[in-house]
Amino acid sequence: MSLKKYITTRFSGGKLDFSLIDDTHGFSLIDNENQNEFIDSFRKFEGVDWNAIATNGLDYKTYNKNKKSKRYFSDNLWKKGIKKFRIIQWNRCFDYVDNSVFMC
Repeated sequence: MSLKKYITTRFSGGKLDFSLIDDTHGFSLIDNENQNEFIDSFRKFEGVDWNAIATNGLDYKTYNKNKKSKRYFSDNLWKKGIKKFRIIQWNRCFDYVDNSVFMC
């Protein structure tokens, strides 16, 4: 089973939604070495309530627009408020929250 299929199936119906993920900036960027770290972080995200997400080591916060980042999201998505959380040291998951679901 591909990583994309596993993650989208495993985490469907929870606080993470991968249905809109862009293949260019999504699963194709996860190498074999880091797959488990991503899965573990997604489990951690799913396993706590929204109040704990900001304080449980995921470094969940608002992502501010800059010259480098503005090309990744449309103006409409920036208006919704882009958030991010930590996967591993340099890897982050970015997108917006809609009805208490992080739209990865």
